[in-house]
Amino acid sequence: MTETPSGWGTNTLSSFVENCRHNIFASFGNLKNEFRQLERIDKAYHESIGNLIHTPDWCTAWFLLGTHSSFLGGARLSLSGQTTETFRVLRGCIENALYGLHIFRSPDDFETWLRRHADAQSLQKVKNISRTTLLFQELEAINPNLHRVARELYDRTIGFGAHPNEQAF
Repeated sequence: MTETPSGWGTNTLSSFVENCRHNIFASFGNLKNEFRQLERIDKAYHESIGNLIHTPDWCTAWFLLGTHSSFLGGARLSLSGQTTETFRVLRGCIENALYGLHIFRSPDDFETWLRRHADAQSLQKVKNISRTTLLFQELEAINPNLHRVARELYDRTIGFGAHPNEQAF
């Protein structure tokens, strides 16, 4: 649909969304370098996802798709001017990537993850294997430099709004 629907912008919600859309257009026009960087990241996601066509490792691919979706949500939020909310979504992006890495390396834990709500014991087991501290330790053992970058970005997301705090102001 390219036409504005009747009544659009006449209430607080659609007016807010329309203002966000205008901010995205302004960001596209005024922040060309930043937009191009987001485009490059999106392109890398598309290339990675394209390499997973017909993969038997669908569970890891699912986490990659979730990571990409979170990135897209974060890009949209940031371009619209919703900066604090951007960091909440980007924290999820990093966590999805960490979960995907863990499941790739420990495929049996995917079954555990799938059955997390079977009972209290299953839920606790999932909490034990998916603590971000452990996931970051796993990444550090594989690639210390990538761990350093991911940890720094994760901490930034928390500092700038993924958790409510004074820096998010």
